[in-house]
Amino acid sequence: MDTSFNKLAHLFERGQLAPCWLIYGPREQTRAFANNLTLFILSSPVNGHGMREDLIERHIKNGSFGNYMTLQKNEESNEILIDQLAPLFDFLHKSPLIPGWRVVLIDQVTDLNRFGANSLLKSLEEPPQKTLFLLLCNSLGTLLPTIRSRCQVLSLEEKSKTAPLLLHREESIELLRLAQQGTFNRIQQICDRLIVGDKSKYDLLAITLFDVIYQEAILTKNGQMADLWLMLTRFWEDSKITHLDRQHTFFTMMAGIEKPELVKSCLS
Repeated sequence: MDTSFNKLAHLFERGQLAPCWLIYGPREQTRAFANNLTLFILSSPVNGHGMREDLIERHIKNGSFGNYMTLQKNEESNEILIDQLAPLFDFLHKSPLIPGWRVVLIDQVTDLNRFGANSLLKSLEEPPQKTLFLLLCNSLGTLLPTIRSRCQVLSLEEKSKTAPLLLHREESIELLRLAQQGTFNRIQQICDRLIVGDKSKYDLLAITLFDVIYQEAILTKNGQMADLWLMLTRFWEDSKITHLDRQHTFFTMMAGIEKPELVKSCLS
């Protein structure tokens, strides 16, 4: 977990941390990770409020830190009720009470029903400045693709049959480069090695690829790359709803990196 924490902390210090993160793994582990990251960000000198870390931690535990909000289901309910989202939207639409960053932690995001998840989408697509969303879950299989496609994904599972989503980042960078060149024979070879006949792994590979494209858009401040990320994530999301073959969908998406009109025709 230290490596993952250092990665996100480094991105934050460089001003490159994506605003929405989906963190999955054992519940206690993801919550501890999110709490540590929250405290690191809210106590960073970049905020300029000068509050000590121990004081911020005390206020967070007491529920009295104005730039932090957590959302989770009530003890008497088996889901996060849509009424619980009203204070969140009020929090997001108001100016920060304290200078600097704000953090929204949702534990567990899979406890949102479809109506609540759909209500959250707009905030994830266009988060306010200096606002970080940390969405925790212990099962990706029950998560709506609309939520997953709008987040960067981090796995805290040490051992998993599905493997961490960031495992094949280097290969995803190579796939992006090859797709831009239209070198599909090599793309097929890499995918065959990574997928090993399990088409469900295309979901994991696609999400890692989305993360690479998103980070590239941030680093280069390339509007076309950002548009590509939005188009591809929407295409992937729509393909899940219509239950299209994952392999065919993945290679259509890869072709769309070189020729975006191929994907646009599917979305129109």
